[in-house]
Amino acid sequence: MRTLTLALLACLCFVLLMTGARQVYAAEFCSDAYSVNVTLPNQARWDLCWEHRVREGIVLSKIHYTPRHGERRMVLNQAALAQIHVPYDDNGARYHDISDYGLGGNYMAALNQTDCPGGKLLRFGSKAVVCQQNEARGSAFSSNTDRLQGDSFSLFSVSKIGAYNYIPSWRFMDDGSIEPGVGATGALQRYSDRNTEQQGWLIADNKVGIAHLHNFFWRLDFDLNGTSMDDYVEELNFTANSGRTSLTKTRFTTEVARSVDPTTSRTWRIVDGATKNAKGLPISYELRLHQSEQQDLGPASEPFTQNDLYVTRYNSCELFASHNPTVNNCANHLADFVDGEPLTGSDLIVWPSTTFYHMPRAEDAPQMDAHWSYISLSPRDWHAQNPLSTAPDTAASTGGTDGTTPANNPDILFADDFETANQWTRNPYNTDQASSGRWEVGRLEATTYQNIATQRAANTGNAALATGPQAGSMVGSYDLDGGLSSIRSPAINLPSDTKYRLEFAYYFAHLWNASTSDFFRVSIVEGNRRQTVLEQTGNLANRSAQWTNFNTDLAAYAGKTIYILVEAADADAGSIVEAALDSLKVVKQNNTGDITDGIPSGNTTSNTVYSEDFEASLNWTVNPAGADSATVGQWQAAKPQATYYQTIPLQLGAASSGLQALVTGYQAGTSVGTYDVDGGITSVRSPPIHLAANNHYRLQLDYYFAHLWNTTNADFFKISLETEQGRKQTLVLQTGTAANRPAQWSAFSADLSSFAGSTVHLIIEAADGGAGSMLEAAVDNLRINKY
Repeated sequence: MRTLTLALLACLCFVLLMTGARQVYAAEFCSDAYSVNVTLPNQARWDLCWEHRVREGIVLSKIHYTPRHGERRMVLNQAALAQIHVPYDDNGARYHDISDYGLGGNYMAALNQTDCPGGKLLRFGSKAVVCQQNEARGSAFSSNTDRLQGDSFSLFSVSKIGAYNYIPSWRFMDDGSIEPGVGATGALQRYSDRNTEQQGWLIADNKVGIAHLHNFFWRLDFDLNGTSMDDYVEELNFTANSGRTSLTKTRFTTEVARSVDPTTSRTWRIVDGATKNAKGLPISYELRLHQSEQQDLGPASEPFTQNDLYVTRYNSCELFASHNPTVNNCANHLADFVDGEPLTGSDLIVWPSTTFYHMPRAEDAPQMDAHWSYISLSPRDWHAQNPLSTAPDTAASTGGTDGTTPANNPDILFADDFETANQWTRNPYNTDQASSGRWEVGRLEATTYQNIATQRAANTGNAALATGPQAGSMVGSYDLDGGLSSIRSPAINLPSDTKYRLEFAYYFAHLWNASTSDFFRVSIVEGNRRQTVLEQTGNLANRSAQWTNFNTDLAAYAGKTIYILVEAADADAGSIVEAALDSLKVVKQNNTGDITDGIPSGNTTSNTVYSEDFEASLNWTVNPAGADSATVGQWQAAKPQATYYQTIPLQLGAASSGLQALVTGYQAGTSVGTYDVDGGITSVRSPPIHLAANNHYRLQLDYYFAHLWNTTNADFFKISLETEQGRKQTLVLQTGTAANRPAQWSAFSADLSSFAGSTVHLIIEAADGGAGSMLEAAVDNLRINKY
């Protein structure tokens, strides 16, 4: 009875977690009275918490942004004004309004509905202190065929300090931008006589309004995507030379103080060190100080005015830009906060500022009009494209959007980017049992479970082929349930005189409750024969949705009509499983095999955690389980010798790179079948590879699997990953078919991020499972990179 009760409680907890996963907004961090959750007319959403403090006034926290049909991510953990510094030109007063007086408490005005037309008043206790207003922000974008009016909402409060009324404001836009600002109005604070006209402006007979500065400082705690220790700050400078402008990026590694530089159009961006958008670019927010035409360089006693931006490590006692409390040896001001501490791997605080120089005028009395100072925070690569536009991503267009031959690219025989209705057939063999999450073309709505993405936006464009594109009210609303779902392409006729390959992007995501019965599979169907080219199986670990490129050689099907069959299955009870496919095309191969397709470009050496080019003696273990049955053609690292059957290459005489590769019997022998795989299975296992926690990893390698027409689906080539605890996942599975398949190096990549925190082994297998089959396989240029 106790065992049953615990099991029921565990199930109940999981159901509750699943129910809350899609509706976990700011109220998870604060009570409803101090939670703001706004969905704008175009369905972009912001949610956050607010609180009242005596000094800072209104402080915002846990600020999340969700684009329409996109993924909810945290932008800022906390944001507040950190000082309003007001030095007067006659040096008769130098105010530090926030630290010395405060924006909250009795200084904060009680608002009424007249102050907040059409808006909502938020209360601290019985006192209305914040106005929340939705507003049109003008044109979001406009082109000949696509235009949209943008929307935003704002939060503001009013604080009266001396003769001034300050209006701290936070404006949140539908595209993810944030505009922190401060309005200043009320009345002029200080006057003098005509003798001080050099320090002000004569606004009436013998009455001079003393000129002064307003230096506004903010304290911004960025935790992009909800993580605090992997963000970094980068400075962008644009330098002109001989008519060309070049960008220079500088990453800050220690605490720093910087100033604007109009000559280089200097800006900064805060970058998440782990998360990338659907196009593989790191997500970030760009910080701009637009009102940089005025700058205060105060006296030596005010060194915090000497720079416009400070970046520091989080310190709980560092609250105000100046006149900061010095208890417990805390520094007094920003300039002393910057003391050389490292930023890498730290929770960062960004302190931007802007200056308004107020030279009084006659129109400032008796009531002074509001003057506004602001900065801007804009998403840079937070999205894969403009989140407000529904137009196709023109930069990623490949043609053939309905699964047809693109007329503008003769090298592409068939392509489908799933942007429009197509001619794919769902459940083509009447084998499906899935009750929900069946394959469907549509715009993918992001789903997450505790920061694990189970469904994400399309790889390119707006739509993809996915197992239930909708998000629903919780993570499991539209995931794959009840068994198998399958979908098949239209017929594709491959010419007999040209070699083609299949390329696509995919992901297969699941939570820890998946099993090896759950899978994602892509096969080639020709007549009654079916060949698996990619198979991924579930396991007892969280696997985040991550777009991965794949390609495979179709030379064995030259002159034939084929179909592409895509399958996914939730074959176990209660699994959370999602899969998607995008950017599919059948493309002509050039003479070199195009083996770099699908592999990210750039120097990855510094991010490489394991690599093997098989040029030295093999340190992998052959027959690691002691169960191999192959009598010949076992795996070995060597310089391969070419073998042919008539004109069909079965073993290439060159490695993918260097001289050697991992091959099934490197020798040619006296006939094509002398050293091919015979008698059963041959396997080889890598040394242990440690994948550190909290990182993303990608496996990349080149391979081929070649055979003659006398093979069957009992013959195969397979690559798996296995942890030291015995958890195993198939990464690629290629099976034989009754057709000639020539050796041709192809690239393969797979996301290994779900294994972060584990020590793993790669296992490579090849099998002659039928009678008298002729087959060879090889692997080369293998590496695992962090990204």
